[in-house]
Amino acid sequence: MSARDATPATASLEPNAEPPRIGEATDTVVPGGGASIDKAVTVRNPRISIRSILLSTTEQFIQWPRRLRVAAAGYVVVLVFGLGVGLAHLAQADRTSALVVGVLVAGPLVVALMGDRITGIKAFSVELSLAQVTVSVESDFSGAVMSLAEMGPSGTPELQKTLSEATRSRSQLLRLNLRDEDYWWLSRVFLAGALAWDYTSVEAFVFVRSGDQRIFVGIATPQDLRLRIGSAFPDYEVAYRRVRFEVAASPSRKPEDELNEILSWRWHASLTDEIGTKVIVTRRNLKDWMGDALDTDDLPYGPLNPLLRYRIASSPRRFAALTQESKLVDIVDRDELAKRTTISDLEQMLR
Repeated sequence: MSARDATPATASLEPNAEPPRIGEATDTVVPGGGASIDKAVTVRNPRISIRSILLSTTEQFIQWPRRLRVAAAGYVVVLVFGLGVGLAHLAQADRTSALVVGVLVAGPLVVALMGDRITGIKAFSVELSLAQVTVSVESDFSGAVMSLAEMGPSGTPELQKTLSEATRSRSQLLRLNLRDEDYWWLSRVFLAGALAWDYTSVEAFVFVRSGDQRIFVGIATPQDLRLRIGSAFPDYEVAYRRVRFEVAASPSRKPEDELNEILSWRWHASLTDEIGTKVIVTRRNLKDWMGDALDTDDLPYGPLNPLLRYRIASSPRRFAALTQESKLVDIVDRDELAKRTTISDLEQMLR
């Protein structure tokens, strides 16, 4: 007997043995006989094959022209709808019930295909969209406050112009970007809140971080910024009251002139060694100082469906942040949404 015949045919089943690869030649024992023969065995894994087919089909589908993909998706919806109706008929449902079943079965597929394109809904035949209830967020004023802290009296004319425009602006929200959490001084965050409260119509600051990524941190009113930070750091409040008293005692001037004077030199002169005692603001210590006055809740950005409308309307805060993967996308005004919803309801009742 040859050495090959003496080797047990089950050697390939040892614990440390590797499984045969696809298309690899292996020894197979012929039932009822001791001889072994060489035979090419193709190992097929049904799961791997189906997955490969699905991936291949998906890649090919993505490469189709857009119109063909839309048409194909439409046929899929029709097919699913037909299957739903057919199954309902087999269950001896009447025509109306069968159509309802078809709609219920195909509906989620339609939403999945079209959901990203939906920006609003119709309430009593009056369409409400996110664009109608979102609030624009400005950033120039808060950026200028910190820029002047770095430049001092040498602030550029562009910054002075920005401050002048801020006093005349009707912006409701200001964005304050913490960047990489190594930029903003706490004294300047306090000053931005105090000045916004006294000289502008700003209603809230929207805090973000990570620069252009704008990761949402929270929302706070100018009053709360001044009161909470001033309570934790009394020197800031004392310095600001002194500055406001000094500019108020000066001859009557425009608000933008007072603002310019405070930022250019009065604040820095009033707060002893601001640079030497500066405290860098991070999202963590901001939450510690502000407590529940910093609204850190956010809602997922998406279609203005009834669920999102309910969550916005039931919020105790006026402004709601909509985020996508933690990135700030929009700010929604709860009061504006309620007003437009009420108007649409009344218009429908009066028709």
